[in-house]
This record gives sequence, structure tokens and C-alpha cells, in this order.
Amino acid sequence: VCKSVQYCGTDCQVEHWKAGGHKKICRSIAAQNSVAIELERPTGKNWTANFNLTSKKGKKKNSPPRLDTDGFRKPSKVAVNEKFDVKVQGNGPTCPLCLYDKSRDCDFMLSPGKRGFKELYRAVQAEPTWQGRKTFVTASFDEQGDCTVYP
Repeated sequence: VCKSVQYCGTDCQVEHWKAGGHKKICRSIAAQNSVAIELERPTGKNWTANFNLTSKKGKKKNSPPRLDTDGFRKPSKVAVNEKFDVKVQGNGPTCPLCLYDKSRDCDFMLSPGKRGFKELYRAVQAEPTWQGRKTFVTASFDEQGDCTVYP
């Protein structure tokens, strides 16, 4: 996540992550090196696309359509101003980005042209692990319900 360390290979990276202590400091380094971006709130005038979700029993189902504001909220188990991880997925510069946390309490789309889209899309493209289609960033929600991301 912090992208501040380079390794000679996978074995060294895994060893440094587990035994070398990098896991404990990685997110704090990333937060220090990133710029905070307050995202624009969705308007409540647009409907989100359906996602194919897999249930605990392994069956695929579509989520019902909903307004773009419905998932723009902090996760229920996260405190106000507490930072949490968000997955960002995108398919191209003209497609909305999908942002969601592991609980899916926070689950919303960010359209091209909205504040933060360019920076988040660049972060997605720069992630080699998933061929430039997704990445993880840190986010938080303040008392007013505004979301800030740290790409």
C-alpha cells in the first residue's frame, strides 16, 4: 500500500511483511505520503448499477437497484473520523469507479468528472497486482457525513 519499499522477489517481500514488521507500519507510511481528497456527495438523482453478489452459500444474486446516495455512508462498525480500508474498482476513464468497504455498508459509485475521480482512477491504474482494475485506499467519514479518501 505504501509503495515505499522495493524487493528483489516475492519471498523477500513476504518475509519482510510477516517477520520484518512492515505490516505494522505500511498503512501509516501510506497515509503520510497521500493527499486527502474530500469526495463530492452523490446527488440522489441517479440509480446505481446492479452488482452480482455471491451469498455465503455460493449462489449468485443481483442486488436491487438503489439511489446513488444509499451507500454513501460510514460503515456501522467504524467511528466518525476513523480511517478504514476501501476497495476501488474501475474499468476505464469513462466508467464510474465502485468504492466499498469489506462490510459493504459503505458502497457507492464515483462518476468521471467528480472530485477525486482522477486521483482514484490513477491509483487503480498504478496497481500492478490486479492489472490496473482495482486497488485499496484509506477513507473516513466526518460528523457531517462527508467522505475523505487518501489515495
